[in-house]
Amino acid sequence: MSEISLCSSMCTTSSSTCPPRGTSSRGTCSARFWRIDAARWGWLCWALLMSTGLAGQVIEVRDESGNPVPAAVIQNNMGTARMTDLDGRIELDSLLRQGDTLEIRSLGYATRSMSMPAGVLDMEVQLSAESVNLNEVVVAVAEPARQAMGATTVSRLSAATIAREVPSNAATLLWNSGQVMVQQSQQGGGSPILRGFEANRILLVVDGVRLNNAIYRSGHLQNALTVDPFAVRSTEVRHGAGSVQYGSDALGGVIHYRTRSPRWQDGTRARAQTAFSSASRSPTVHADAEVTRGRFASFTSVTHRRYGDLRMGRWRPHGYTEWGKVPWTIASSSAGVGYADRTTPNAVDHLQPGTGYRQTDVVQKLRYGRMERHVEVNLQHSTSSDVPRFDRLNDADGDGGPKWAEWNYGPQDRTLASLRFFSEVRGLGRVTLTSAWQRVAESRLKAHFGAQDREVQQEGVDVASLQLDIDHRIGSWRVAYGGHWDHQRVRSEAWLERRSDGLRLPETVLTRYPNGGSTMGSISAYGALSRHWRNWFFEGAARAQRGWLDARFEDQVGLKLPFDRVGYDRGSLTGSGTAHWQRNGRVGAHAQLATAFRNPNVDDVGKVRTKDGFVVVPTDSLKPERLYSTELGGFWRSSNRRFTTRWAGFATALRDAIQPVDTALSLPGGGAQATLVVEGDTSQIQVQANIGRASIVGIQGQVMYKTDSDWRFRATYNVTRGRDAEGRPLSHIPPAFGTCIAARSWTWLTLNSHLRWSAWKRAEDYGPGSTDNLAEATVDGTPAWWTVGLDLDARLTERTTFSVGVHNLLDRHYKVFASGISAAGRDWRIGLRWRPAA
Repeated sequence: MSEISLCSSMCTTSSSTCPPRGTSSRGTCSARFWRIDAARWGWLCWALLMSTGLAGQVIEVRDESGNPVPAAVIQNNMGTARMTDLDGRIELDSLLRQGDTLEIRSLGYATRSMSMPAGVLDMEVQLSAESVNLNEVVVAVAEPARQAMGATTVSRLSAATIAREVPSNAATLLWNSGQVMVQQSQQGGGSPILRGFEANRILLVVDGVRLNNAIYRSGHLQNALTVDPFAVRSTEVRHGAGSVQYGSDALGGVIHYRTRSPRWQDGTRARAQTAFSSASRSPTVHADAEVTRGRFASFTSVTHRRYGDLRMGRWRPHGYTEWGKVPWTIASSSAGVGYADRTTPNAVDHLQPGTGYRQTDVVQKLRYGRMERHVEVNLQHSTSSDVPRFDRLNDADGDGGPKWAEWNYGPQDRTLASLRFFSEVRGLGRVTLTSAWQRVAESRLKAHFGAQDREVQQEGVDVASLQLDIDHRIGSWRVAYGGHWDHQRVRSEAWLERRSDGLRLPETVLTRYPNGGSTMGSISAYGALSRHWRNWFFEGAARAQRGWLDARFEDQVGLKLPFDRVGYDRGSLTGSGTAHWQRNGRVGAHAQLATAFRNPNVDDVGKVRTKDGFVVVPTDSLKPERLYSTELGGFWRSSNRRFTTRWAGFATALRDAIQPVDTALSLPGGGAQATLVVEGDTSQIQVQANIGRASIVGIQGQVMYKTDSDWRFRATYNVTRGRDAEGRPLSHIPPAFGTCIAARSWTWLTLNSHLRWSAWKRAEDYGPGSTDNLAEATVDGTPAWWTVGLDLDARLTERTTFSVGVHNLLDRHYKVFASGISAAGRDWRIGLRWRPAA
């Protein structure tokens, strides 16, 4: 039987409790924010949707990993045929009516036949690989060949997969892959870990544009927060070195978010979604609309989310009765120019006060042309309220009371404008040219409990980039080549302001990054050759890159550096070689050798940052991190194609790994200074340094099984180990983790259940310094945990789908490795999705 599942996007749960500055009330303010006027939202969605036309039924054709299958032919029993677009989608028109028997075929896949169930909304149809296994060779027809070069182990999440679970943001949705662990310091964010690498050692990409910038830090990142999961049509996680394809930073892998684009078929379509999550009392409202008329097409998406204070689980089988609890809530008020902070006991001991925020995301795309030649404008903007940094707000002072009254990330703003040109050029092949501009604004707002003043650090980054990709064939060889250029400018300032009215004060505050300004950029060229030969697929690729950085320091009170400028201008050469072998689509193997690199960025060389008794100061002697990796893997599929297993083992050698080390600053009159007073605390001075050699090894595996009754089962397993040359543990190395999933779809109902688990991370296996947040774990480390959950999608009418689910069913308390915030407790999720019918 064909494997069919309802394809409908599900709302992300959210809410906010962030008060305006000057009137903070932590832990008690969430109630007034999540009381949403349901009628007002309902009328807003209704008015928006009624202003648009009707949409037809859509079929998405995908392979077994969720990758779209472009140019698949769908033919009905009358002989009428249509072809899927670049996203593997096709809209049924009057020639393909509901009730028809459809045959779906594509080169390299087994032909599927099915009867269209009447009244179903959008559907996803899965094709199984046949003798030519495009999934194993990873040919991405809809994107430049560069993005698929050297890909061996890839996790993909389609829109249908995302719809089955309500992710709180674009980072946490990666848990669905079963091969990515996501660290969280606060509710507003998520930092994916790939093969023992995190933050600026993995690369985030949206619609082919790099998100990593000059201030992506080495600890934990919340920047994936700025990608709207409601606007994402697919997410691809590429495990392993990716510098040949994308340049610097892709040591552990690449996470590529692809947002929705308007379809190629003429028509007007719209949809609306709303959802609610009980763990954070968070409502979400989303609406989007698209119009295609001949050569012109438009897509518009708007999402608003409010997150309340997050509730942790109450069942504590680990035995640490007070771990993660916050005994107080903080309320702040102003009276004239004065400011008063007070605490009250936290009456709800499983509540994590001061964790809520709100966020709005907008995506607008405009396209002109035909599939073979078109230009697309991509505009994205994400903004938030202040985002509380929970792993700081739960710090206690020497008397056991709260250390901080405020510790927030200011509004997280990201603006992207890109122009993408695609054309089939005779004699040259497929040409894709993407120009982009991004502006990122970040800030940190800190006030000690009882203080009258607030410290503000504010950063802004502007990034301009240009990417050229050319793909064509020379005989039996596939050739890909192109180039990339980017230039970044960083501005960093800091000041002290009065909490009551925001008045700036004359006292100086250390800036986080060089106060004289910084620039960073690169230029590179790449090339690749690949071909099929019998049961083999071979590929070789190389990239040459030149990178530069210039950071300028002006004198600051409290910090005397032995230099006033840091910079470099150096080149890097990386390469990869990949071989795939398979037989009859049932058994296969792959091997890969690859190199990668990461140039130090402004955060590495110019940061001043304090945490857990350590303060990192700027350095002028960093070299690039270099990586050498090998991977062996394979797959096996039973003769009836119901059972499949995949595995990959990898070994990575890291040279000149960058990590904080203790140091002392030389004083002008002789002697050395080993400590520094920052934020009122005396801390041990550290600098980022190249520590020499390190190694990381691991195994990733998954098993999939489909029964005669259309039940689908999948289990994943991931183990990573990392040590430096002296045998000491590295930071960012997660414990073993995985997931088990069971799912089935009926005509009107889809069921998906999951079990997620993680092994112990013992304290002695934590990395040095504060990167792994040992202070947020127990005295023994981070305990093992497992949770279970269930999601149901029910089609109520031809236009409406209702979703209900529960995550962490047993209300277990746990923290994900290196996280500062406890994970959500029992979380009931409900959602309603509506779209017009044809």
